Amino acid sequence: MLLIKKFVDQAATINLLKWNRSHAFLVILATLACLYLKSMTPLLACAVLSITFFCINQKKSWWHFSPKPGWANLMTLFRFFILILSFAYLINQENMLMAYVLILFLILDAFDGYLARKFDQVSDFGKYLDMETDALYVSLITLHLYQDGYLDFWIVLIGLLRYVNVLAEYLFVKKEALDPRLKVAVYIAVALFIALLTPLFFPRFVYFPIVLIASLLVSASFIYTFIYKLRSLK
Repeated sequence: MLLIKKFVDQAATINLLKWNRSHAFLVILATLACLYLKSMTPLLACAVLSITFFCINQKKSWWHFSPKPGWANLMTLFRFFILILSFAYLINQENMLMAYVLILFLILDAFDGYLARKFDQVSDFGKYLDMETDALYVSLITLHLYQDGYLDFWIVLIGLLRYVNVLAEYLFVKKEALDPRLKVAVYIAVALFIALLTPLFFPRFVYFPIVLIASLLVSASFIYTFIYKLRSLK
């Protein structure tokens, strides 16, 4: 029985990784479409369809949670809804309204892990759902900052870092590679999440260095992790 469960878990993990790579590729394509059309719609549509497919495809991972799909996952899905709502409807309103809604999005992010541990509902499905919701936030807001003239094109590349990294690891890094598990990476990510909101509140001479420093730190974190994994294979 244990061997069957282990086999099922391994199959589910492989399925997760396949979706993750496909999702990364689609987001990059959707972002390029957004740049060409000067619209957020392709990325929003891609995110909704891909995450919906992911949730349906992985329902066996959370069907036994009560309530379904688990308190932590419900929180993440609520955050995903807030994110899509912000960039689909509030983006044409006053920037401050969208900024306050996105602040709520970031605050609620702190409760995902807490709820998962409290109700013993930790799962790979929840981990990926949370990671991709956060990555989508970065991708959407960086695209918005570029399209609205707050920052130059380089900020779009920051929004695509995670997706490029997922595909790069698939092409160049084997499964046996060691993960450095940088504790500081979490703090760097949080710093970036907050920094990306500063253009909505402050003038350029204030927000530009904040966003630039946070972007450089995140880039360094991704590069270090990627190189570390490559070297661990030798």
